[in-house]
Amino acid sequence: MALVCPQCGKDDMVQKVSSIFSSGIASSQYSGPTGGLGVPVGSGKPFIVGGYTKLKGTSQTELSRKLAPPQRPKRPNNCLLILAVVVLVIIGLNCARFGSSAGKGNSGGGILICIISWVIAAALIVYNNSEYRKRLPEIESAEKKWQIAMSRWNDLYYCARNDCVFNPDEGLSVSADKINDLIYR
Repeated sequence: MALVCPQCGKDDMVQKVSSIFSSGIASSQYSGPTGGLGVPVGSGKPFIVGGYTKLKGTSQTELSRKLAPPQRPKRPNNCLLILAVVVLVIIGLNCARFGSSAGKGNSGGGILICIISWVIAAALIVYNNSEYRKRLPEIESAEKKWQIAMSRWNDLYYCARNDCVFNPDEGLSVSADKINDLIYR
């Protein structure tokens, strides 16, 4: 059985959406000698400069961009929290070390700052964990919706004649610009 477009009934310009997406992305790398003219500040005497240049780039066709798969939801990023905790622990350790090495009069202040830094770091961790647990159902729901959307996206085909996207099992078609109507329904 031939896979035909539901709008025109033909199969000669039908392709899988995932195939169009991946074939529409190209990476390239260029390298070679470069040269130019330099003028130092002050003396005004020009000189020739040279070097070697490496360039990398990626390009994507407009159709590939339109037919891109749904983006996976982002999980919360804890990089700033980890950085803050590390900085607070380092501050605490340094205050305790410098406070105890500065003499008996200063050691209590250094240790106090150390303890305060560690308490703040622990409070940040506890707060972040409780916020994450509160948002966990929302995060899991978004992940499930994305998995369903990806499954639907993988079943889609494109007809270049009609600029439409369709699911052959369901007989539904939309313009390429409205692909999300088929993916998220």
